[in-house]
Amino acid sequence: MTGKIIPAANIIEVRQGDTFVIRLCFKRHNQNIDLSKSQIVMQVRDKNSGELMFSLDAEPVDASRGIFAFVLTPAQTGLEAGEYVTDMQITAEDGTVNTFFPANVNQLGVFRVTKQVTK
Repeated sequence: MTGKIIPAANIIEVRQGDTFVIRLCFKRHNQNIDLSKSQIVMQVRDKNSGELMFSLDAEPVDASRGIFAFVLTPAQTGLEAGEYVTDMQITAEDGTVNTFFPANVNQLGVFRVTKQVTK
């Protein structure tokens, strides 16, 4: 599980072809939020053309407590090494959509794939 998130720089960095789990825990006023009827999705696109590289739904770990995980497999991390753009959004039961990564509305998230040796 080789990867890391650099929140201050809005970067998700993964090793090409590796599995990486991004665990999410949503809270309001330091209390867990019931997100049982919500959908959370991540998309990664080519930074130049905007072509969709992949879209991934978060898996509920304990949705009633706001805990989800994106499980990135080699199918997603097997992209050519380089930088792509990404964001993560949550759609609530009432249809409202909120982008939570990157948190800064004026920036794009970066999905960086680093080269691997073993193939």
